[in-house]
Amino acid sequence: MSSRPASLLALVLALGGCAVAVGGGPGEDEDPAAAFSPIGRQVVRALRAGHDDHRGETWDLGEHDTLDPGWLIQTPPREHWDRPLAELPVARPCTGGPGCDPELGLVACTTQADCTHGGTCTRVRATVTAPGEAARSLCVGHSDALVDRIYDLIASAEDLVDVSSLTPPDGRFEVAIRNALAFLSRSGRSVRVRYLYGVIPGAALAGQSPEPHDVLARLVRDLAPTSQLRVTVAAYRAGLESWDHAKVIAVDHRVAIVGGHNLLTRHYLQAAPAYDLSMQVTGSAAAHATRFTDLLWRFACRSPGDLVSVAEVATFPDAGTRCEAVFAHAPTPVVTGATRIISVGRLGTIGDDAADDALVALVDAAQTTLRISQQDIGGIGHQWPEPVVRSLIGAVVRGVDVELVISNIDAYPDRLTGGSASYSNGWTPGDVVHELARYARAHPELVPAGMDVAARLCEKLHAASLRHGADDAWPDGAKFANHAKLIVADDAAFYLGSQNLYPSNLSEYGYIVDDPVATRQLVDEYFAELWSGSQRTSASGADVTCVLTR
Repeated sequence: MSSRPASLLALVLALGGCAVAVGGGPGEDEDPAAAFSPIGRQVVRALRAGHDDHRGETWDLGEHDTLDPGWLIQTPPREHWDRPLAELPVARPCTGGPGCDPELGLVACTTQADCTHGGTCTRVRATVTAPGEAARSLCVGHSDALVDRIYDLIASAEDLVDVSSLTPPDGRFEVAIRNALAFLSRSGRSVRVRYLYGVIPGAALAGQSPEPHDVLARLVRDLAPTSQLRVTVAAYRAGLESWDHAKVIAVDHRVAIVGGHNLLTRHYLQAAPAYDLSMQVTGSAAAHATRFTDLLWRFACRSPGDLVSVAEVATFPDAGTRCEAVFAHAPTPVVTGATRIISVGRLGTIGDDAADDALVALVDAAQTTLRISQQDIGGIGHQWPEPVVRSLIGAVVRGVDVELVISNIDAYPDRLTGGSASYSNGWTPGDVVHELARYARAHPELVPAGMDVAARLCEKLHAASLRHGADDAWPDGAKFANHAKLIVADDAAFYLGSQNLYPSNLSEYGYIVDDPVATRQLVDEYFAELWSGSQRTSASGADVTCVLTR
C-alpha cells in the first residue's frame, strides 16, 4: 500500500464539466481530531500528514453520526453462528411451474408447508412496486433479508440514490433495485439515481460484465417514459489494474450501507455463501460516501484517452451518454448522533490513496489487541503488502496480540468455479506467519536488539482459517469463504469497508469507527463468534506448537 500522486485526478478535475459540491476541507477547524480518541487522532494525523489537500474527497471526519439498531450487517446472519450448518435455510431457485415467482426465482407460499424447495415462508418487501401494494410471501433463504434491506433504503429516497459496486447487480439484487425504482417512480418522486461498477479485464469475454446500456435497460425496464426518475449507469477501468471495488449504497446524503458485500446472488444468498460484513450509518458519513463516488464518476464521465482504459455511461430517460446533471448535490442533512467516524477511500490509478495510510495508522495505533478478518494478506503471486507487513511486525514487537482469520484455499460459494468466484489467493495461515518472519529477519531494524522475532511471532500472532463452530466445511464439502474487510484495534475502534489488505490498486471505500461501544458490539456479535470456531486452526500463538526457521 502506498500513496500515489493525484496528478491524473487533478488533470481530470481541471478539465471542468461535471460540477460537484464538496465540503469538509482543511481549515474548517483548528484541530479536526480533537474530539477523537488517541487511536482516532493517530489515524487523522497520518491523513493530514500525507493527504491534507484531499479532505472532503478521499477522507473526511464525522463527529455526529448515528449507528441505528441493526447497523451491523453480516451474512450469513448473526443467529447462524449458534446453529448447525445443515439448518441454514437455503431456498433452491425455481425456474417455473405453479407458485414460482419468475422474477426472484423463489416459490410463493401461504404457509411453511409450501416451501418444498427449501427456505422460510416470509413476506418480501422487495416485491412491492407501487404504493399501497401488498408484499408477497415467498420461500426465502438465510440472507434474503439483505435484499429487503437494500430495497427499503433505495425505496426511501427523496432526492438521490448512489450505488457503487464491483459488478452490476444480478438475480434477486437486480430485481430488488428494479422494483425499488418502480416504487419511487410510481410514488411521483423526482429522484436521481446513479449506479457505478468496475470493468474487470476479461470479464466481458466471460459474459460477466454487461455494458452500462444493458444494465440500465434492466433496471429501468418498468419505468414509464414520463417517469420523474433520472437514472445513470456507468462502468470504468483505469488502465489494466484499477477499477471500481467500493461497495456503497447511499441515499439522500443521509443514510448509507458501506462494507464488503457485492450484489451477487449466488455468492451470498444460496448454498455455501461467502461470509461478509457491511454496516449502515446515518449522518455526514453517508454524505462523505457520495462525495467520494463523485470522484469515480468524474473519471467515468470523461474519455479515458488510452487503449486499455474503459469508461462508458448510459442514461434514462434520454438514452444519452451525458452525466453533467448527476453531480448537483443538496446540502448535507444535520444529524445529531454521537458516533465518531473517519471516512477513508482510495482512488487507485486515478488519484489519491488516503485509505492506505489510514489502515496502516490504525494497525500502528493498537497497543493491546488487533482482531483482523480478511480474505487474505498475501496477494496473487508472491505479492505481500509491505507497509501492512511492517506494521503487523511492529504490533507483535510491541506485544500486541494479533488474531487473524483468513479465507480457505479453494473456497467457492454455491459450487461456482473460476477466478471471479474464488475467495482465496492461495495462502494459508502458516504462510502468513512465515512471511512475516522472513521479512523481519530481512529487516533487523524492525526488531529490538536481542529479541527472538520468531519466538515473538509464535507467541503473539494467531493466524487461522475461517471455521464455523465445530465444522471444517459446509455439508457438501465446500470450503468456507471469507470476504470481510475488518480491522479492530484495542476493541476501541475498527475499520470496515471494501479494502482488502493484500496488494491491489482498486478504488475502495470504508469507515473507521472511533467508538468503543460500537466496537465492543461488533466484537461480541461477530468476531468472538468467528474466532471461537477458527482459533483451533491457528498456525501460531502462545498455546499452539509453532516452529519457524530461525
